[in-house]
Amino acid sequence: MAFTTATDTESAGPATAVAEAPAKPDEIEYPERNWIAQSISHGDAVLQAAAALRSHFRERPDVLVAMELAVYYRRDDNNAWLQPDVQVVFGVSPENRRSYRIWEEGKAPDFVLEVASPATADHDAKYKRREYARLGGTSLRVQAAFSP
Repeated sequence: MAFTTATDTESAGPATAVAEAPAKPDEIEYPERNWIAQSISHGDAVLQAAAALRSHFRERPDVLVAMELAVYYRRDDNNAWLQPDVQVVFGVSPENRRSYRIWEEGKAPDFVLEVASPATADHDAKYKRREYARLGGTSLRVQAAFSP
């Protein structure tokens, strides 16, 4: 934060804060997020689901299958993100990426899978279901929950 100080023409008193300009859109970072499996069976289920979907779509050059890839859904806001256990997106390149930004890709994921665990089941069923439905509109075709 920048501060101004009193000059000869101003009364000497406490410094006042000067608001800094907000970051430009291209200066905002959208970091990758960490993943911690809730249990061994949770991690195994996520890995197996992602592997099965990758195998199924292996001949498709326009299908992204990603595991634990952060989905940023509001431009200029790196706090607006979800992290599905597995996601499938049709019509995009499967190239490696650190995060998935809906405004850059042109669409929300077509399918998301959340592997429920006792610790996350309520959050996944209520909050995440509502958020996925809200950001996808008609492009989010399927969302599924699975409990190992």
